[in-house]
Amino acid sequence: MPAISCFCPSTVFPLRSHLRYRGREEGPAWPSNLEPNPSRLMQFLATDAPVLPRRPKGWGGKNRMLPFHLLPESWRSYLAHRSIEPIQSGSGGALVYRIRDASGSVRFLKIAVEKYIEDLNQEIKRTTWLRAQRINVPSILQATAHAEVAAVLMSSVDGQPVEDCSGSPTDIINAVARGIAQLHALPVSSCPYNEDVSIRLARAQEEIAQGRVSPREFHERNQGVSPWDLLRHVQYTATNFREDVVVVHGDATFSNILVNSAGQIGFVDCGHCGKADRYVDLALISTEIEDHFGERWIEPFLTAYGLNPSSWDVSKARFFSDLYELF
Repeated sequence: MPAISCFCPSTVFPLRSHLRYRGREEGPAWPSNLEPNPSRLMQFLATDAPVLPRRPKGWGGKNRMLPFHLLPESWRSYLAHRSIEPIQSGSGGALVYRIRDASGSVRFLKIAVEKYIEDLNQEIKRTTWLRAQRINVPSILQATAHAEVAAVLMSSVDGQPVEDCSGSPTDIINAVARGIAQLHALPVSSCPYNEDVSIRLARAQEEIAQGRVSPREFHERNQGVSPWDLLRHVQYTATNFREDVVVVHGDATFSNILVNSAGQIGFVDCGHCGKADRYVDLALISTEIEDHFGERWIEPFLTAYGLNPSSWDVSKARFFSDLYELF
């Protein structure tokens, strides 16, 4: 297939997470009061200095500090001799750093504390499982977890987020369709993780109860609807269809799907991978296609994926799009 052009060098990790709908924020920007100079972080990691840059908003109290001191000593020694660049908060509330050694080799570090620890633990486990199924995801190089912190050092994935690629829509959409079809073709019986509607509804309720869902980020069709009202709506409509279960990515935004110049697909932020209806992914991807390329490209995507566009269930897609709002 023709080469796909991306605006940045290859072999990267996406700098954004949870880009969901037109007009939605791409996740919190790295706060201005966080020291961006890698040398300061390296100096800290080489010592037991207690002073750290402050955490971004949402990481506990406003006077809480970034948890580098919670990392094992061997990790701190490793990081002290490398360039460390904070890039963006990741999915599940983790902090993400680009780690570069003297040779230019790039890896990525994610750190989570408090209520975000289990989210990162799940990402580590599910990414490891996908890698064992020969799906193109990051390699887990090192991981640590205890009551205070979870952290993972992972490889980069060759390519750029689909949202950053400037190739022809046909080539990009065909590549995404092939990649997601390969993922959905994995044997369901071999997957140990459940992401069915009941699991996702329960998680959505917990997210709302913890105040982690902002109605300001809802799609324009749901503007003015409270998170609890939207949850009640999706709970009511959840009985209107039968689940067509496959292995899904679970957060298949164009920031979490990477494509390289050869049209090969990779996935990141795999913490919600599991057994679920294929529309968990297809509904979100169709929204992303409409936002980035236009609605007319949805049918070519479905055809390339292997689904007859005439069988596309608009109501079911709407259900899963609304449910995704609550994450």
